[in-house]
Amino acid sequence: MKKLIDPKMKDAAYDSDLATTLVKTISDELRAQLVGLGLERYKYGVSTIVSERRDHGLHVAMRNFWDSSCDNTVSYEVSNETMTCLCTIVAAYFY
Repeated sequence: MKKLIDPKMKDAAYDSDLATTLVKTISDELRAQLVGLGLERYKYGVSTIVSERRDHGLHVAMRNFWDSSCDNTVSYEVSNETMTCLCTIVAAYFY
């Protein structure tokens, strides 16, 4: 996630059109990489949020009910001077 997201965020300045493009691009590229792993029994969910940095916070919560022996989640957050990106991937084993 870090290798894919950091270069896209490094010098980018926030605008709503860019945020829309970033959300789609990051989510699609991460999903493609996950599918490329060839773990056919896993289903993936990718959630990407890009927001403008101002004097406000962002609270995100997620609850899951799953098999902790084979399902998992990972999140990555990065900010630059004008925006923040929060990306979460959920991997669930499909029985």
